[in-house]
Amino acid sequence: MALLVALMLLAFGAAPAFAGLGDRTLRKGKRGGDVTRLQRILTKLDRPTAADGAFGSGTERNVRAYERSRRWKVNGMVGCGQAHEMSRAARGLDPGEGPFRYADRTLRRGRSGDDVKGLQTVLTQLGFPTSKTGAFGSQTDSAVKRWEASVRWRANGVADCRQLHRMRRAGSANADVPAGARNGGHVFPIRGEHSYGGSGARFGAPRGGRSHRGQDVPAAAGTRLVAPWQGVISAKGYQASGAGHYIVLASDDGLDYVFMHLPSAAPVGQGDRVATGQTIGAVGCTGGCSGPHLHFEAWTAHWFDGGQAFDPLPLLKQWDESS
Repeated sequence: MALLVALMLLAFGAAPAFAGLGDRTLRKGKRGGDVTRLQRILTKLDRPTAADGAFGSGTERNVRAYERSRRWKVNGMVGCGQAHEMSRAARGLDPGEGPFRYADRTLRRGRSGDDVKGLQTVLTQLGFPTSKTGAFGSQTDSAVKRWEASVRWRANGVADCRQLHRMRRAGSANADVPAGARNGGHVFPIRGEHSYGGSGARFGAPRGGRSHRGQDVPAAAGTRLVAPWQGVISAKGYQASGAGHYIVLASDDGLDYVFMHLPSAAPVGQGDRVATGQTIGAVGCTGGCSGPHLHFEAWTAHWFDGGQAFDPLPLLKQWDESS
């Protein structure tokens, strides 16, 4: 079911909202402010490119030409690391040459500089207080590992470009959140009586040749659904044979949350920013459904864009107990 939903999203051009260059891989067909910035960088690198925010044939051709000139893999795609390398080249900096801006390089114990100080600021915003010394020592290493564990990433204390961007996005949104809510202030998404069903409702349960990717949570039709944590609605759609009305929340905690079988189109739109506890829909039974329930999925970033689904039941029970 989830795979069919993803194909629908591709057909309708749905895509998550991103803040800046490096937040996502850019390729032909992408649009946004990050594409505009890439186009301006290409122009500075002697590859004149119209800064129209649309990654078309001209932008792809110039990216390929620059990749070829650097003897990089020529694929016309710009990921996080390549974006920062291109940005540094546009500023006249050689590989390995400082100063380093935030996310210009992978950070680990032993590094020092303003980019490390930026990471320490972000960690504090995320609820993991870290002294802003500019030196990546044991305190910073511990804080990075604790954040990685909190979002179910490999806790190795090494922050690469993609991770640094994810942390900064979450930290910026978190800056105005009360400190007590930053680390574990999620709310349960169903605001009413509910259960967790039987074995067939579980993540991984057989579904006729495939596995169930989420947790089904039965509840009365019309029961209000809320955002468990603040973030951006990255996808919204309808699939008659499977998900019914659905939305995807790209949460500022680093995970994506999927809500399926809503009774009608959600009251929030793709690209909307929502607050923790904000109403985003209701329990329903549209699509492939035999009774009112929320089909809830949790993914590492992002849903069908590099992420992986995992069992959301432990999270749901934790939020249920504290909400």
